[in-house]
Amino acid sequence: MDFGQNVTPQIYFDIRLPSRICLIVIAILALSVVLLVALFAHRTNDYIQKISTSSMRQSSFRSDLEY
Repeated sequence: MDFGQNVTPQIYFDIRLPSRICLIVIAILALSVVLLVALFAHRTNDYIQKISTSSMRQSSFRSDLEY
């Protein structure tokens, strides 16, 4: 009976601690993924804006040539 009381909190602690570490690791990974996605989206947005402005310049240049 005494042995069982000694073992149970230890097992509980052993189960609880890695799960906390896993939660912290998962939280850090999720944060880094979110940051990477935000950075990638920002760069992609800049790239799309560059393409759209360059295509707009080309189209205005073509319209000038047509006249």
